[in-house]
Amino acid sequence: MAIATAPVGRFEMARVVRRVFGALRRNCVTFAVLTAALGFAPRALFGVGFRYAYSVSPGAAVPYVFVAAGAILVSACLLQATIVYGAVRDLQGQRASLARCLTEGFARLLPLLGLSLILALALILGGLLMVVPGLVLAVLWVAAAPALVIERRGVFASFQRSVRLTRGNRWPVFGLLAAFSLMGLVCWFGLIVGAVATGATWGYVRVAIAAFSMAGVTLVSSVVVATIYYELRTAWEGEGAETLAAAFD
Repeated sequence: MAIATAPVGRFEMARVVRRVFGALRRNCVTFAVLTAALGFAPRALFGVGFRYAYSVSPGAAVPYVFVAAGAILVSACLLQATIVYGAVRDLQGQRASLARCLTEGFARLLPLLGLSLILALALILGGLLMVVPGLVLAVLWVAAAPALVIERRGVFASFQRSVRLTRGNRWPVFGLLAAFSLMGLVCWFGLIVGAVATGATWGYVRVAIAAFSMAGVTLVSSVVVATIYYELRTAWEGEGAETLAAAFD
């Protein structure tokens, strides 16, 4: 469907926030299982394995890092795809089963890997040049991953789709991304303070805290971008739950 020349509805930040927490609450079991299996476990295993490899031979830990980093990237993209699918399905008013989330996630894994690598490289380059270009790209491409997963578009078509969807609502999108990023930083700071207070700044407890926090960030950020995508698409195309459902069938 071609995007309208002017929005037919309103993009409401407060509604996005309500929908984010609503989707997390309604799918807490499914999302918790996916996050534990695809987010927490790979990162925890990497942390434990790295500590062991480094204790045996610091040099042997170097190739291990590259292999483990690749495995974590794949698992993170798979987690993002499954959560995005489940979140949008929920916003449609339909139930997303664990099996269906995994099926859709694996189906879109390879193109999402490509999209994630391009996005990460662009944001890094933008950040090195100046902070502003990186922020602009983050806003312009916020809906790229959901467009790829939900609409089954190609990598570059998904970037273009996101640029079109965010048109006219980029400041509200920036505000939402900034607010949720700030919340994430506060939670991260709380975990660090808690670890320091309990004397757990090193060792396997720190590994578990880092794995838990990063998995949580992937979960929440995936729900946030999925909800922003849903709200943007509804604002531009006037599509509710019934029309969007056609994208999955």
